[in-house]
Amino acid sequence: MSGNFLDGNAVAGPLSDVFEHDITTMLGECAHCGNVAPFAESMVFGAPMGFVLRCRKCSEILAILVDRTPRRRLAMTGLRWIDITE
Repeated sequence: MSGNFLDGNAVAGPLSDVFEHDITTMLGECAHCGNVAPFAESMVFGAPMGFVLRCRKCSEILAILVDRTPRRRLAMTGLRWIDITE
């Protein structure tokens, strides 16, 4: 996938309200290609209303975060699992 994108560190702030631990260091498995990587390696598109996180290996959508005050919605349907242990 070409274009301008940020890395997964761009969603560390918005997702810090959702997850107790630093999301950028958590591992997740792409449901499409099976790639396992920390969120910091994902490609992040969007802002200011939200973000789309894509797998760096296959470009499929891992998660979508919509941030419309006072509501924040997170869909993680592109992930098989995430490791939230420290």
